[in-house]
Amino acid sequence: MLTEKIKVLFQFVDFLHSQIDFLLSKQELIVETNELLEKRWSINPNDNYKTKIEYDAINDKFCRNFDTLEELITIPFKQKIKELNIANIGNVSTYINATNDLLDLTRNFNQTDIDAVNNARTKYIEFRSQTNKYHCGMPEFFNELDITLNRLFKFFSDNNFPALEIFKAETTEVQNIGDAVRLIQKGYNGTIQLNHHTMQNGMHATTNGSNNNLKYQAEKKTLDKPTFSVLEWATIFYYADQAKLLPADSILKNRITEFMREYQIPTSFNYFKGRYYNAIKRINEDQDFPIGKLRFVMPFIKKTYKLAVTNIENDILLLEEEKKEY
Repeated sequence: MLTEKIKVLFQFVDFLHSQIDFLLSKQELIVETNELLEKRWSINPNDNYKTKIEYDAINDKFCRNFDTLEELITIPFKQKIKELNIANIGNVSTYINATNDLLDLTRNFNQTDIDAVNNARTKYIEFRSQTNKYHCGMPEFFNELDITLNRLFKFFSDNNFPALEIFKAETTEVQNIGDAVRLIQKGYNGTIQLNHHTMQNGMHATTNGSNNNLKYQAEKKTLDKPTFSVLEWATIFYYADQAKLLPADSILKNRITEFMREYQIPTSFNYFKGRYYNAIKRINEDQDFPIGKLRFVMPFIKKTYKLAVTNIENDILLLEEEKKEY
């Protein structure tokens, strides 16, 4: 039977379907922003003054586009997700709240339930296919939603239902590790096929039969490249900067920009800066920063910024004490 959580989830699918025309009207801006991101990643502003000028010009345009998309698409979509309580976005991992109810539905259902699932399936597949699987600035959320709904749709579909092709993992061949990392950071969740010339990189992989290409599943652990939310990256920056472990520069903007470039963080400077100040306030003033996030970034900080470990450990203890008092 359809529980309240499932009804709300299907209501969210209705909302997504209603936004198709709006998202298509922003397609040109979305494509341009992705192209600018690719260009920004390809330029090292530290090479010489010409690349610095080029990088700054591209980054400025990207930041303006990113902020526009954030305001027009990401923020309203997040508000709808929170309003309907669809998932725990913003946490270390994303979980669709109706997941268990959907599993129960596959055990106890009637014809009315089947009709509702079929309606949701048609609308969701139309949304994902017509918008080119655009993640609306939330790749992890839509990846989890795809996986969750695909299980449900497959159960209530004939095995040869053609529209389910939209959920099949894609395979993309790249020429180097940097390209693979960029795909992952943009939310790509298919298979990344690395050209055999990169075999010497020494990464865990499997060989596909007779060909010499390496296939990599696009998951966080695969390339050992950390995937954090912007708030988590900003928190890492805070501790590294606090311990004076970043390249010396008296201007905060320059330190942030270099940090974002080094780790290829796909966001705007203004948004990153906002998350940075938010982390500082919640750690030191409000003392309500999620302890789980600090523990989540701790292994990376231990590996990359060892001298910052003591500070983060002390803050975890303080936050735990503050939590006990309440």
